[in-house]
Amino acid sequence: MTGARSLVAAEAATLPTTLPTTDTTAIDYSYGGYNGTIPTEFGLLTAVQILRLETNELSGACPTELGLMSALTANFKLNDNDFTGPLPTELAQLSAVTNSFLLHKNSFTSSIPTELGMLNVATYFWLNNNEFCSDVPSQVEALSSSIGGQYQDSSNDIGTVCGWTSSMVDSRFPTLNGWTSTTSIEYNNQQGLTGTIPSEFGLMTEVTAFDLGTTMLTVDVPSQLGRLTKIDVSFELGQNLLTGSIPTELGAMTQVTGSVSLASNKLCAAVPTEVAALSSAVTTWSLATGNEHLGTVCCEAFPDDFTCAPTALPTALPTALPTALPTVLPTLAPTRPDNQTTPSPTAFPTAVPTPSPTCEPGQYLIKGETIDQDQCIDCTIGRYADKPRAKNCTDCPARTYNTEVGSASCQNCAPGKLGTDDRTSCVDCEAGQYVYNDVECVDCEAGKFASTPQDGACLECYAGFHTKKKAGAVTCSACDAGTYSVANSRNWCVCVRACVHRCGVRNNTSQQRRASRADRIG
Repeated sequence: MTGARSLVAAEAATLPTTLPTTDTTAIDYSYGGYNGTIPTEFGLLTAVQILRLETNELSGACPTELGLMSALTANFKLNDNDFTGPLPTELAQLSAVTNSFLLHKNSFTSSIPTELGMLNVATYFWLNNNEFCSDVPSQVEALSSSIGGQYQDSSNDIGTVCGWTSSMVDSRFPTLNGWTSTTSIEYNNQQGLTGTIPSEFGLMTEVTAFDLGTTMLTVDVPSQLGRLTKIDVSFELGQNLLTGSIPTELGAMTQVTGSVSLASNKLCAAVPTEVAALSSAVTTWSLATGNEHLGTVCCEAFPDDFTCAPTALPTALPTALPTALPTVLPTLAPTRPDNQTTPSPTAFPTAVPTPSPTCEPGQYLIKGETIDQDQCIDCTIGRYADKPRAKNCTDCPARTYNTEVGSASCQNCAPGKLGTDDRTSCVDCEAGQYVYNDVECVDCEAGKFASTPQDGACLECYAGFHTKKKAGAVTCSACDAGTYSVANSRNWCVCVRACVHRCGVRNNTSQQRRASRADRIG
């Protein structure tokens, strides 16, 4: 190609962040022993048709900005490196690649994005030898009819639930191996089935029927079961030996219409309102039967299993009180009929106070009418108490959340996300925005852009590029032929010598005359 330029690897190092000229059409750093990550600035190279970074030691996540390389039409090769994390959906914008789209022999995880089904003109499409999980989307499977070389199933975890590992296999449940095709968990009427319910069952999100009724399962109901939101047939845990409270998270099973049973266990505490609300939609509802302690605080219902207060008084109290009292009262003793000179020791035990319960982190103390009626209450989701003996729970700070009752801490939201008002989840800012001061989503300023939501600030648009809008830009495009811009440009480009005007707006007549006269003099 006339005038085209390319960059070829020289010696091993990290990839450069300094951008080449805007007329560069090929970048080839393959087989160079490069390490580190791919600079996000590569996304500004909108004239590049070939990107070859294969067979190096590059690592980290694949930048979403690579999806902005709209001129890529020949090769996109990142294979034989150490990239990790999920594939960005933005790579689907490289739908003009006609030769090779190669990402094999890395450590990419999570599921294959459905959007990659748009890459239907590539000759080779290889995703094998990674750590992809779940099922291959039908849109990607359909590429086999138009692409000659397509590999994604080989040496991946395709067909396995994302997050499932071989260590989770439980011999008590021999048919459950983390397969995505699993739609039911049914091991009812097995008296030999003991132990706890695996929390890993919460990963089996395609399950529509769940029946572990009439077994000998013990301990509490895992809150992770609330992730089984596709259950529509039945949820059966009746006639077991389960203890503790019913998790609020089970209220997310809003599609169940058949039966819900937790009857005949050893459950306690109040039924969460989110769970009780399910009763209006199901045919058979059984919670209270055989659970006579529902509605009673667990430590009162089962004091041997749950503790509300310390098991013993502080050792310092019995020795402190008797020594101080006799020195005050001896002068009153002679009036006693038996002429005793020492007060009776039976008068003082009532002075020893009954201590309030010591609440753990994640709880707060509710005062009763008397000290022995004080209670420790779990913090609700979205709130926390990080120290024992807290008087109240605190809302999670901005850009944090939690989803567990009785939390002692909060989790950080992912980059580009904000915590909801109730701090029970995180929500995305939009493309063209960034998170400002952890409290709001703000549009990118002039001369900056964000193809995906950013933290703290948007990406800068470099010299030779502009954003085409005053705020909220999602892309940074090269200036048209014959124009240029300074860094962080919004719409200003120099189109003729000594004449600066807004791109796309024609000069008025006097400006044209001055530019023409300047040309003649030059």
